[in-house]
This record gives sequence, C-alpha cells and structure tokens, in this order.
Amino acid sequence: MTKREQELLEIIKENPYISQNELADLLNIKRSSVAVHISNLIKKGYLVGRAYVINSNLSKEVCVIGGCNIDFIAKSFEKINMKDSNPGTLEYSFGGVGKNIAENLLKMGIENKFVSVFGDDVYSREIKDYLKKIGLDFSNSKFLTNRGMSNYISILDENNDLFTAISSMEVLDEINIEFISKLIDLIKSYKYIVMDTNLREDVLEYICKNCPNSKIIVDCVSRKKALKIKKLLKYIYLLKPNIYEAEELTDIPYENESDLEKIREYLKDTDLWHKKTNHPQKLSGGQKQRLAIITSFLSGRKLIILDEPTSGLDYKSMKIMSDLMTEKAKEIPIIIITHDLELLFKTCHSVLMLGDKDYKKISVKGNEALIMDFMDKKGNLLKEKNYVK
Repeated sequence: MTKREQELLEIIKENPYISQNELADLLNIKRSSVAVHISNLIKKGYLVGRAYVINSNLSKEVCVIGGCNIDFIAKSFEKINMKDSNPGTLEYSFGGVGKNIAENLLKMGIENKFVSVFGDDVYSREIKDYLKKIGLDFSNSKFLTNRGMSNYISILDENNDLFTAISSMEVLDEINIEFISKLIDLIKSYKYIVMDTNLREDVLEYICKNCPNSKIIVDCVSRKKALKIKKLLKYIYLLKPNIYEAEELTDIPYENESDLEKIREYLKDTDLWHKKTNHPQKLSGGQKQRLAIITSFLSGRKLIILDEPTSGLDYKSMKIMSDLMTEKAKEIPIIIITHDLELLFKTCHSVLMLGDKDYKKISVKGNEALIMDFMDKKGNLLKEKNYVK
C-alpha cells in the first residue's frame, strides 16, 4: 500500500460515505487521482466494491502485545553507602507496560487479548496465576521452560528518590517475528492493537506493516526505546510519549514550559489549534503544509531550507506563514525555494536567480520588475549582458 492509499484508507475508515470530491479537497489532489487510488485499494482487497466497505473482519476490540515482568523495589532506611550492605526493605509486584495496559483496560470493562512471554520460575507461576484470577486472556503468549521472567529492580534512597535501577528484559526478545508471524492473522483481526517499545524493533515494524486495517497504538516506554518507532510513525494511530520521548521522536528540543507555550502560539497563529488532537493523516494538504513549516521552526536547527513552502496554501494562509517566516528569520537564516512571487516579495530580502549555467543575486526591494521578467522568461535573461546590476 502506498502512502497516499494509506491516507485515503484512514479517512474512509472515519467516514465511509465521504465523496471523492471531499477526499480530493482533504488531500489537496485531483478527483481523478482519488478515483485511481480507490480503484487500486479495491484491487488490493482493502475496499470491497462500492460505498467504501472496508474489508476487515474486526469483530474483536483490543489486542495488547508487550512486556510482563516482576518489579522489585528496594528502599534504604538511611543514606546509601556505596560498596556496602544497606538496611532497608525489599518488595515486589507484577508489572510490565503491556501487562499494566491490558489489566487496566480489563478494569474499565474492555475485554482484551494479552500477548507476552512467560518463564517457568516461581515468579512466572505467580504472575500467571494472578492474570488468570483477574480474567485476563493471555493464552496466545509464549511460554518458555527453564527461563525466568523479565525483571526490573529499582533502588530508592532514604527520601524515596530513585538512586539507581537495573532492568533485565532480554527474555522479551523471544517475542520475535517467527513467533508473531504465526499469530498475525489473529492479531490483525482486532480493531485496536496496543504495543509497547519493549518489543524488538523488527517486530514493531512487522506488525505495523501487516495490520493495515487495525488502529495501532504505541506506548513509548523510554527515550531510547522510543527511537524504535521513529520510522514507523505513519502507521501509528495513537502515540503515548512523555515530553522527553516526544523530543526524541520529533527532534524538537524541550528545555522548559516556555517551549510548550511556543508550540501553542504557533498552532494558534497558523489556525491549527482546533486540530491539536487530530492525527496528522486527518489534516488537509494545506494544514499538513503549515504543520511541517512550524515543525521546522521548532527543530532548533541553525539553518532552515523551505522548498515551495506555500504550495497548496490559499492567500490567507500564505500571508500567515510569510509573517511567521519573517519573524523567524530574525533568529536564524532561512532559505526559501519558491516560484510564488507574492511570497517572495512579501518575505525575502534578497533573491538568487538560477539560470541554466549561471546565477545572479540581487536585492528584492527595487528589483521587483526584473524578478518578474526573469520568472516569465525562465532564466533566459541571465544570458543578456548586464541584465542585473
């Protein structure tokens, strides 16, 4: 499935009765192009006949795939002495990101299938007995012999602050593609698939690419593990990052609350604030363009290059983005590649006119007519001697 077909399918899932003209407007493409994509989706089996009936047997609601482990918490009574025994307490509980999600969904009355990996040590038996007791279905999990559960051990100081922690999650690598491929028909029968990034990167990718009719939800777990899904964001319906995980995924630096305020200001200035909870694939072409531009502004880069930034924008949106570019250019240099003369005259201080084998750099102010002639004649004016002074 192509990226554009994926976008179409996501919109159709939300509104099966949407017209081709409406789809064209949302995606900023021609209606005839929409018709071609619809035809391809029917041929590939994603749509069945007319009325955009989605070919999916999603009779089940939620499948959760992820970690299940034993959490040990050690707390020191006094200041911790390095390289020595410290008096304190040691407790353990049943944890794991995937397990916690599945259990809490069950408490909310949402039946779900939980897929994880279990060992056969005393802790494994305890946690399996507990999951059976609460009624969580984990029957399709992987069960290992002569292996223990994954473990997480945190050590707290006398103030209950985390002193250090050790995680032993290698057993989760047993949830591999060989195992998941045998379950894929079952997994993709669920409307929602919830995963955590304790899973292997290749498994996350395999599930994302093989379950096009399911809505993928991912818990990022940590900054490092969040990077596993950086190239898979287009497949993900809902993402649960904290601020630091979001920083890793977007390359937008975060230092304090003022950074969040700047994001709010940009979204409001570009008339995107009311879309703040929407998935990017649900945005129109012009809205995606505006979002891409403000994302570049927030990236912390020392130079920004924008290629046809106002393509697909109406005059009002172009004017808004021009004002933002002008303001941002006071902080860092911005290079704009454009054929939009209105944007150029309103935004740029100087212009580099490129011919076939030559170029000229001039100031915009006072040279508007020359620039217009250059654009009309497609650079041939550069061949005229002393055309630009």
